[in-house]
Amino acid sequence: MDRHLDLTPEQSTKVRAALDQGFAWHRSQRLSQDLGLMARFEREVQGDVTSAQVCAWVPIAQSWGDTVLAQLGPAIASIAPTLQAQQLSHLEERMTRGNDDWVHDHLQAEPAERVQGQLDRLVSNLETLYGRVEKRQKEALRVALARSVWDPDQALVERKAHQQDTLSVLRQLSQGRTTLTPEASQALVRAWLMRQTNPGDEAERRRRSAFVAERCQLVADFHRTTTSEQRRHAGETLAGWQDDLRSFVISAGR
Repeated sequence: MDRHLDLTPEQSTKVRAALDQGFAWHRSQRLSQDLGLMARFEREVQGDVTSAQVCAWVPIAQSWGDTVLAQLGPAIASIAPTLQAQQLSHLEERMTRGNDDWVHDHLQAEPAERVQGQLDRLVSNLETLYGRVEKRQKEALRVALARSVWDPDQALVERKAHQQDTLSVLRQLSQGRTTLTPEASQALVRAWLMRQTNPGDEAERRRRSAFVAERCQLVADFHRTTTSEQRRHAGETLAGWQDDLRSFVISAGR
């Protein structure tokens, strides 16, 4: 966050306090539930799964994200009014550079290059969980990605629109520091956070839904091809993540 906004020492202190409060909330309210979900995931990856089973995790993940953002909302509404114009300009410049990198990675001139880029990123993610992905599996993934409904050109348009929405909200909060009530500031932030996960544009929601359904099928199809060694690796990885989560949350509370 500091890299994107060039925070002042006072702002950094507020951000750290908000994060500490978030960790404390997670320890008391979410830790046992999250560990239970990870244990369930660990069990499920040992057998075959359907696309419906994969998609059943989507609302769980979205609910988790919405809950975390709701906890951070008041802190955002408190810190955002302290941002200065030059900090928001710095954020906009960072977004522009990030978009240039995104274009380089996703909008290559040749369709085959775009598919290869998607494949490389997907395989990297899968190998985090399953270990080495075999050549036969990569080729099956390549075929699926080549006929994907995902449109990187449209994705860039939506990415930039969400960035402009973010900048607009932060500017409203910054410029209204002396006129907006805390309640009004929090309402602005809540509405903005909701738009990040549930866009107001119906066409965008349909595109997201189609992409999620497609990706659920892709993951289920891939999982059916996994070897016993890959499933064992996935189980051990998830067990390790559970241990890491316990240690991380405990150490954050010290």
